[in-house]
This record gives sequence, C-alpha cells and structure tokens, in this order.
Amino acid sequence: MADVEPIVGRYLRLTLGGRPHRVYFEEAGQGIPLVCLHTAGADNRQYRHLLNDTAITRDFRVLAFDMPWHGKSLPPLGWQDEEYRLTTSGYIEMIRAAGEELHEVVNHILELTRFQSKKSVGEIRKVDLGKTLEGVAFEIEDELREKNIQLKLELGRHATVYGDAGQIRQIFESLIHNAVKFSRPDFANQIGVQTSKHGDMLKVCVYDHGIGIEEKDQELIFDEFRQADGELTRGYGGTGLGLAIAKKIVERHGGRIWVESKKGGGSQFFFTLPLKPGSVDVKEVDTHRD
Repeated sequence: MADVEPIVGRYLRLTLGGRPHRVYFEEAGQGIPLVCLHTAGADNRQYRHLLNDTAITRDFRVLAFDMPWHGKSLPPLGWQDEEYRLTTSGYIEMIRAAGEELHEVVNHILELTRFQSKKSVGEIRKVDLGKTLEGVAFEIEDELREKNIQLKLELGRHATVYGDAGQIRQIFESLIHNAVKFSRPDFANQIGVQTSKHGDMLKVCVYDHGIGIEEKDQELIFDEFRQADGELTRGYGGTGLGLAIAKKIVERHGGRIWVESKKGGGSQFFFTLPLKPGSVDVKEVDTHRD
C-alpha cells in the first residue's frame, strides 16, 4: 500500500505593498514552529526533505512558504503589466508579514487542538462582561482610533455569566477583531455589544457596520480554515480559525453561536452563555428567534 506524505498545503492572504496576495505554504509535524524560507528563484520544494523527516517533525512544526511570484504563490492582480523586482524593503516586508501570519496560524492550531482534546471548560466562575469588554477595548483602542471606529457597549441589567473567564474573553476578542478587520474604509464605522436575558442563558450580540457576509457563506465561516470567499473579503488576511475556536468555546459553555448579515450591510453575531453555573454543561434552549 502506498504511503501518503504527512504534508498539508494551504494559502495565506497577505497585504504586501498595499496589495492583496495569496501566499502558499506547506506544513508538517508538531511542536516548536520552524519557518523555512527558500532561496531566490526557487520555492518551498527545497524543504520537502525536512517536511518528511520524522526526526525533525517529531519536535518541530515545519512551515515552508513560497514567496510571492514563486512556486504556487500568486502574483498580485495586474502582474502582467509590470516588471517583477525583488527589492530589499519588499523582501523584508514579505518576510515580516508572512512570519506574523504563520505565527498566528500556529497559535490558532495549537488553541484548536487544545479545545478538541478537552472535554469541558476550564475553571467555572462568575464573569463580569463589562470588565471583560473594558479590557478588550483597552487593547485595541489605538486601532479603533486609527480606523475611526466607535465601540459601543450596551449591556443590559444581566451582564454577568458563568464560565472560563479567559475563554469568554477570547470569544469577544475574535468577534471584535473581525469587526475591525472587515470595517469599511473612509466610513464612520460602529461596533456594538448588546445583551439580553433568555431563560437561564444570556444572549449576546456583537454587531458592526462593515462589509457584511453573503448568505451562502454564513454557515461555513464557523468551519476550520474557512472564510467568506466573496470578492469583498479577499485580501483581508487571517487564518480562518478564529470563529471555529469561538464556536467550540460557546458550545463548551452550553451555548450556541450564529450570524445574521447581508453583503454590504454589516453583520450581527449572536451567541449565548449561561447565567447560572449549573447551566454550563446543560444543552441550551433555542434562542435564535425571540
């Protein structure tokens, strides 16, 4: 029987020189990230021997990527009307951007693996959503100011839930980060958080005035390594794992998550969390419709 090589290939969406690029990379192994950059005029096939070397992949997660215009990485739109020039500044920008994105990929994969291996949430305790959101807002205040985005917190009387504080914060970080990333340029964007009580669950809505999501993409965005694939979302980057992890966290807390959106009309992400500690492991009632 033929052996199948343990190599997985994917594309990253990067913005380089103000233009969107699709950069191809391959990975294999687990452990400490080891990023491999090929020499000029070649591609990541230089490192296939490392990707297949169990002595290496036993302790390292090997990631080898093709530079733009090389291998399977695509040149930017309009490439046929320009001359390819690899400058020092462009080379440094490409390495830095690819390195940052690959670091995010590895972190999200490790996070996803951790959730898949756990059967329950961590330490269950009372979590004040107001304080949680204040911490998230403080971390991104410079980015909000730079992009002219207002973050509005409209928390109702019930703004305390039960669960793992770090994981609950991660839900908000993922949703608000996406709302910022997919905001519309040169537009007075607003991101808001609203809460309302539904039985033993708190229903949370994170809304934005961004580019929106086509109906055909609204289910797949919660899948691993999936993003909306419309022309509006191309070039924004990301791993396609943030919402998948958020979904697993919500479900571990006995809740559910969904989105309502339309192309060009912003998005509303809803999810539910338990108001009582005994509800964390209880299957949540349907609160999709009021």
